[in-house]
Amino acid sequence: MQLKDARSRRPRFHYGGNEKDDAYGHYTVAMVTFLNCPPNPTSAETFERCCEEYEELFFASAFCWWPRGTLRNSFFGTLDSITAVFGPLQCEDARVGFRKLKDTMEAEGRQVHVHEFQQPEFHPKLYIFCRSDKSKALIIGSSNFTNRAFNQNEELDVLLEGKLEGSQFDSLRQRFKDWMRDSRCLTGQCPSK
Repeated sequence: MQLKDARSRRPRFHYGGNEKDDAYGHYTVAMVTFLNCPPNPTSAETFERCCEEYEELFFASAFCWWPRGTLRNSFFGTLDSITAVFGPLQCEDARVGFRKLKDTMEAEGRQVHVHEFQQPEFHPKLYIFCRSDKSKALIIGSSNFTNRAFNQNEELDVLLEGKLEGSQFDSLRQRFKDWMRDSRCLTGQCPSK
């Protein structure tokens, strides 16, 4: 099965093996899963699994809100590094939660970098998990990084998982770097943008 790019009518994603980038910058994914559609897993289950199986997490979310004390270090599994960009944080609980998470993870030799994008129009919901063997998982859809989105709301997200590489993925990573560059770091010393 192939999804078509509406502009070019060329295949955008291929299902099956991990083929190399083609002349149009398309890449192959090993698996596409629509989350929160039974019997498929939920976004929260998938997020937690990816936090256990991958080493790094880069994510952008318009909103971040977890009731005080519910954003736990254990939620992030065995990740070595988390880099996040959020829209303007609406409450002090989010800032406090990430400062506590940063302190706990740094005590374990892990890294947390949180950025706040200053423009209220910032509205992505993107989660990129990476592993040293170049495997990646990409969750994209309607779920903000909030307790309600992960545990209560009706959300729809798509998981792409496999050897995601090529110009399409590179452009997505560049967009994330642009958001970091245009944001304010909230967790002290952040990596160069």
